[in-house]
Amino acid sequence: MECKKIYKYVTFYNSTYYNKKENKCYVVHATNNYKKRRFKELEDLDEEEIIKWVTKNIEYKCIGDLCMGKGLVAYYSNLNEKKYVGIELNKKRLAVAVKRITTVNRNVGGR
Repeated sequence: MECKKIYKYVTFYNSTYYNKKENKCYVVHATNNYKKRRFKELEDLDEEEIIKWVTKNIEYKCIGDLCMGKGLVAYYSNLNEKKYVGIELNKKRLAVAVKRITTVNRNVGGR
């Protein structure tokens, strides 16, 4: 509801994480720039597949991740040379995310 106060278009996608049906989550797409429409190809995919698709196919200034976990948004955004911000309170999970990003930077040319 808070996103709807700020952005013109807000879409929620049903999702899962770790490819387990019992691990339900939602991916929220909030923007002022796109026509209001759903990307049907994203419905009911695993969170990682949605993130991979969005970071590759949608133009954006910056993408946010409120619970980074292992850093999927950061990883795929960085891989596609796009900006991201994220928050993670668990230091061990944050360390995993930083390691993944550092690895992709080395492999893609040291960004």
